[in-house]
Amino acid sequence: MAKGTVELLTDVPEKEKWEILKRSKVVLHFMRNDNVSLGVAEAMSVGAVPVAYKSTCSWMDILEEGKLGFAYGSVEEGAKYVLNLIENYDLYYKMKNLSFNEVKEFTYAVFKSKVLPVMNALLDWK
Repeated sequence: MAKGTVELLTDVPEKEKWEILKRSKVVLHFMRNDNVSLGVAEAMSVGAVPVAYKSTCSWMDILEEGKLGFAYGSVEEGAKYVLNLIENYDLYYKMKNLSFNEVKEFTYAVFKSKVLPVMNALLDWK
């Protein structure tokens, strides 16, 4: 069982958010209707393992349905994943390395390389 205090923060200034993320091992993502899931990718970019709500786009698109992180459908399930990652160093480092290496797919350069051809094709289509 976990000991200590959990503090939920909202509307944290950008600089403080990054300072917190850089010290984090696990990020529990609460947004149920989050279509963009930037927070999940940001967590992965600093080596934190994401645990996201199961029906979000992050579960399907970013975490690849469990390949790069975990998803929960209930508070109990979310807590189980967080505790398991904290207590199981082998699992934590495996998932940290997987997600950290794969998050490079979400950089601006990769996004631009994928979107520009589509935009150019649309412009040529007229």
